[in-house]
Amino acid sequence: MEELIACFSEVTDPGKNNARHNLREILMIALCTMLCGGEDCSDMTLFGEAKEPFLRQFRNLKHGIPSHDTCRMKSLPFLTH
Repeated sequence: MEELIACFSEVTDPGKNNARHNLREILMIALCTMLCGGEDCSDMTLFGEAKEPFLRQFRNLKHGIPSHDTCRMKSLPFLTH
């Protein structure tokens, strides 16, 4: 799992100064969600809530699981480029 987390280490978060949720945490939830058959931001939130104890083994999740709106807003810069 550490190798997967390391993949996100070079990704910069353009909104990190005013963001509550860490982009790398959202990307980790997104990857796990998609690997388990999830398709969208709502699935990311559902997966995160269902697997929160598992995810906390690898990520801090200081502010808990991000909402589907947060996941969508954080992923927009990656989808539009």
